[in-house]
Amino acid sequence: MNLFDFLITHQNIAAKASVKNWEEAVRKGGELLINSFACTPAYVEGIIETCRANNAAFVIAPGIAMPHTRPEKGAKATGFALVTLETPVNFGDPENDPVDLLFFMVGKDENAHVGDAMVQIGDLCDNAEDLKRLRACRTVQEIISFLRAVKNKY
Repeated sequence: MNLFDFLITHQNIAAKASVKNWEEAVRKGGELLINSFACTPAYVEGIIETCRANNAAFVIAPGIAMPHTRPEKGAKATGFALVTLETPVNFGDPENDPVDLLFFMVGKDENAHVGDAMVQIGDLCDNAEDLKRLRACRTVQEIISFLRAVKNKY
């Protein structure tokens, strides 16, 4: 599954969201996933529980987090969301905080094919120029245009 195609098609994107802390950031992305019928509110609570137990669990690179939890916590379908933040927040990872890009993931079950999307996120994280371009996007439409432009790279 191509992460970029999914985000463009489902428009599970929030641009330059204003949040006070990591929990509000997670709830913002969770709202997108709930509204697209990928998960229940319990799934979002599962992400928050996981983060409270290990704050840095989701931080995968400088400024980037990938919040998710186990499918049995309330996954309904495979889905993704992207939230960019106006002001970065701390997740408790001294090496990679603060976070301003959050890629959310829901796997319908243990066999959901989210591996390709994870690779795409990893590849994007390795491209400083594309990350800079993504972070410069101010609107959902700008993010969609960016994703369309780079989707075949990853």
